[in-house]
Amino acid sequence: NVPGIESASLTTNVMMRDDSETMFYVAERPKPDPKDYSWSMMYIVNPEYLRTMGIALLKGRFFSERDNLNAPAVVVVDEEFARALFPGEEAIGHHIVIPFPGLDQPREIVGVVAHVAQWGLSQDATAKIRSEFYMPFLQVPDKFYPMISSMTFAARSSLKPQAAARTVAATLRAIDADMPVYNIQTMNEIIGASIARERFATLLFAIFA
Repeated sequence: NVPGIESASLTTNVMMRDDSETMFYVAERPKPDPKDYSWSMMYIVNPEYLRTMGIALLKGRFFSERDNLNAPAVVVVDEEFARALFPGEEAIGHHIVIPFPGLDQPREIVGVVAHVAQWGLSQDATAKIRSEFYMPFLQVPDKFYPMISSMTFAARSSLKPQAAARTVAATLRAIDADMPVYNIQTMNEIIGASIARERFATLLFAIFA
């Protein structure tokens, strides 16, 4: 509802900045020993997340407001997850289990989205854990919210970054004056930080050359 803000979403993790690795297993297959569980990045997000972050939906669907605690449990996976766990077959329709009490019901895969470079532009391709999946905020039981260490409000805007930041911060404070708004970054800044080491190395090569 704020002029200049095209879309917005909550997320527990920001690509290239935050880290949330989670174990899981495929429900349709024999349950493995805990030491053999698969691992993936997990993002807990709102329905507007794809639009806000500019991530392409490749197959199926993303979340809607109907994906709440009264609806069947769902997840959306990225293309790397689908390729690694379901080579040569369709990922949509399978179920995964997150082995934590309260979250351990089978969750149906309802969509596949494009992979994002979680570990940065220069290191993502060689990262040990590359698969990613998304879970809807509205399907997280209230008792788990105190365990979420941080939450980021992401916004896509046609305004200049500084103006957008001021607008978003003022709007959030108008909703709740006690809500702290801090560590405001643009995606360009996060991307730049992810390749800072490579930029520094290039600068040194240039100086010595």
